[in-house]
Amino acid sequence: MGCKSNYIYALRSYLYYKTRRAESYGILALIRGISVMPIGIIAGLLIVKVHYIVPFILTIMGIIFKIWFLTKYFHD
Repeated sequence: MGCKSNYIYALRSYLYYKTRRAESYGILALIRGISVMPIGIIAGLLIVKVHYIVPFILTIMGIIFKIWFLTKYFHD
């Protein structure tokens, strides 16, 4: 009887983990979504104050810098 109850306990724990995992993924998605908002605000301000093409130019410059940085410090 003890073996059967251990199996049931393990099954309940597994099912609880499976159901709670979706909730934790949702919380992480919320945190990621909130963390992206300031970037959108900055891009919006650049569009309004400077020009609508400026965020794209900065993005291209950032990609070039990232490629240069990765090739300089990570040779593999």
